[in-house]
Amino acid sequence: FGYGLQFDQGKKVLAQIGSVNPKWAAKFDIEQEVFHAFILWDELVGCLKKDSTRIKDLPKYPEVKRDLSMLINKDVKFAQMENVVKQAENRILKSIDLFDVYEGKSVPEGKRSYALSFILQDENQTLNDKVIDKTMSRIQGALEKELGAELRG
Repeated sequence: FGYGLQFDQGKKVLAQIGSVNPKWAAKFDIEQEVFHAFILWDELVGCLKKDSTRIKDLPKYPEVKRDLSMLINKDVKFAQMENVVKQAENRILKSIDLFDVYEGKSVPEGKRSYALSFILQDENQTLNDKVIDKTMSRIQGALEKELGAELRG
């Protein structure tokens, strides 16, 4: 392949799909791009049957992204923060990600700065500023109360 994808289950290759290497195509005087697919169809479908696949409509209402930067003790892990946030807000919180960890001269000794990103979305209506602000305040309050976090200024 010049480029492509391979799908495996354990050590077994279930499918290979991609562009034939141009050097191989040239040996047969083929100038345009050629694609090749190798699929063990029954095994691939068998794997899909074992997994519970769920399909749902795309959301009708937009998601909102908010960031929060918190100072927290070095011994606190992101997983702990994630658990506290999920307990504080589970209805419209779609995801929480850690996008920056900082320790340096502007961070007090024994502390670390975590920058968190939140995706909020209500499947029944568009979120307004009041709901978003209340949700973020609840999340921040839970982090402060449960883990001693403080908003980084």
